[in-house]
Amino acid sequence: MNYKIVKLLGAAFILACGVSCESINTGASLPVPFTNPSVSVGLDVQAKVIPPKFCIGLDIVETD
Repeated sequence: MNYKIVKLLGAAFILACGVSCESINTGASLPVPFTNPSVSVGLDVQAKVIPPKFCIGLDIVETD
């Protein structure tokens, strides 16, 4: 019985250590054609693995 508990705890420890806690931040910006004044649309994406969290932002910026 104790051997099974030790195996389960060991497996949980290995899985917990193998998970990356990194975050991903990326973005892009594109000009929108045929607008007066000219406009650019930007997309921001941020993702975290632990705790699972996703943030998506959409920015509309007037450009010169």
